[in-house]
Amino acid sequence: QLLKEAFPRIVHVVLLFEPDNVGSVSQAKEIEETAPRLGMRVTPIELRQPADIGPAFTRATALGAQAYIVTTGGTIGNQRKEIADRIIRLKVPSMFANSEVVEAGGLMSYSTSFTDNFHRAAAYVDKIFKGAQPGDLPIEQPTKFELVINMKTAKALGIKIPQSILVRADKVIE
Repeated sequence: QLLKEAFPRIVHVVLLFEPDNVGSVSQAKEIEETAPRLGMRVTPIELRQPADIGPAFTRATALGAQAYIVTTGGTIGNQRKEIADRIIRLKVPSMFANSEVVEAGGLMSYSTSFTDNFHRAAAYVDKIFKGAQPGDLPIEQPTKFELVINMKTAKALGIKIPQSILVRADKVIE
């Protein structure tokens, strides 16, 4: 939704995901279900290993990708700089499921706050050290999400991020 809001003319998005990663598949499914309501067509492309990255971008370019959405996963995380660099060279907008990719050069991400999750995990550890039984502690979902925008990348792409998106950003990389 944020990608469409920032770039309303985008119609065709390529979705890079890892089919062997449960989180990545879950994210891909949600994106594919949501896209038609936003007037977008999504083409999913699998990344199983680093060697899949080059062919994925070749295919996406041939299909006329106007933007990329990239989920989480081990290969994606380990190859985040290469993925971000390739998207920058294509001069198209991108949305990532992880702020680390934005720090490596990606354009935007909307994801859980790793810092908040680590603080909450530390509180769990503290409770266990104080005698709580791990099985008695409730399972919690992330509660804090962050919008991160890389303005250096936006400038390199020659695109303008709308003010309506910038004011909602939790972090802007200059």
